[in-house]
Amino acid sequence: GSLRNLRQYARWYGRWWTFLRVLNWPVAKADTWLFNRIRSLEAHRGFTGPGTAYQLFRSVDRERWYWDNYDWSKDGAEWTRAAARTHGTTREEWESQVVAELVSELNVSDSNALEIGAGSGRWGAMLLPHVKQLTLVDISSKAVSLCKERFGDDPNVICEMSHNGKLGFLEPDSFDLIWAYGVFVDFESDWAEQLISDFPRILRSGGKAVIHYRNYLPYMDRATLIGIAKKSGLRVESDRPAAAPG
Repeated sequence: GSLRNLRQYARWYGRWWTFLRVLNWPVAKADTWLFNRIRSLEAHRGFTGPGTAYQLFRSVDRERWYWDNYDWSKDGAEWTRAAARTHGTTREEWESQVVAELVSELNVSDSNALEIGAGSGRWGAMLLPHVKQLTLVDISSKAVSLCKERFGDDPNVICEMSHNGKLGFLEPDSFDLIWAYGVFVDFESDWAEQLISDFPRILRSGGKAVIHYRNYLPYMDRATLIGIAKKSGLRVESDRPAAAPG
């Protein structure tokens, strides 16, 4: 039993180590309980920014594991219901309005578009009627599979997986529009800069990008995003609340 184990540990590691290990056991149990409670609260409230337990273990592999095991039964639409209620409309109507108005403003019809963090392809499905060709990129193999199921053999849709969380596998001067909605909201500045700094390489002359972000600390705020854009050689032409698309 436990006493026999302690005697064995004392022979292996010494009495002092065994004594400290016994003292540490309840502390470690309490620490694990507290950490799990913190993670549960973060998951419930969507906290992923600097200083969170989520960030302690954040990596491309962890992100991939999370989205590979995510419950996609709601199509990722759970994140935009509040905005729809604010405008007294349905989620589908509000999302379609956001896409249509932004695409109209950007004048990118008949263009090649890239969506970063495509998820199940929900935004891509609304974007596709406005562009000539759409490339959907995600780090999750599950998300890429869902996109392939959604769009089938549509020759105007390309589904790609980013194995390292970067865009280096995409050809230079390939896109007129980059669309990233509901993705950068969870990025701290270094993750955002890693992607945004590659935009000038893959965008064609006159190309544009739509980036949805939180605009409050500890997440990436407006000043940080503008600084990253300027550092990357991009120009911010418009900035407005996502929940007020008109």
